Amino acid sequence: PGDDLRRLDWNVYARSERMYIREYFEEKEAVVSVILDTSASMHYGKKSKAELAQDLCAVIAFLTLHHMDRLVLYETDSFSAVRQMQRRGAGVTVIVSDFLTEAATDPTQDRLEKTMQYLDFTKQRPVLLQTLCAEELRVTMDGTRNLIDMESKEKLRVTMRADVIARYEQELQKLSVRLKKSASAAGGTYILCDSEKERRALILEDLRPLFV
Repeated sequence: PGDDLRRLDWNVYARSERMYIREYFEEKEAVVSVILDTSASMHYGKKSKAELAQDLCAVIAFLTLHHMDRLVLYETDSFSAVRQMQRRGAGVTVIVSDFLTEAATDPTQDRLEKTMQYLDFTKQRPVLLQTLCAEELRVTMDGTRNLIDMESKEKLRVTMRADVIARYEQELQKLSVRLKKSASAAGGTYILCDSEKERRALILEDLRPLFV
């Protein structure tokens, strides 16, 4: 009693002689924005980070379109793309990068944190996929080397002593912790991706948190 008869499912009634009311809900497609880092440093490594990043973007794109959601892809070399994105309501923003930029590695700057706060404010769940190569994760260099910054072309002469490598590993760990903490504070996820790891294992194991 009181239901709108226009919503009565007459076909079901004819078959079962029981009255059912149709109920509708609005299906809203999710919007997944993917930001792909195309800076020069992404091409470093015997198994380059750029190739890994492209594969990760392809996986995210496939899953997004498979679920009939909307996909938007941005290629850039800075965090500036986050504020230039077109907003279509709540969604997910995936950033695929090595995050080896001054904005992320300099502890005196809070640009990373502000970017995550901005995504949270705009109802975007951030997903940070940090792509690093084996040479960055497991340093095997020895002797004195001339290191060249792939972005600025600046040179730095370094003797690869044990304490130098240990200091590098500590700083890399600090960066990972900072990325994870910033993403979590905005309700998001951080995953470290090794370019040398077999792709199937990387997707089914490391990226598993994205699918549950």
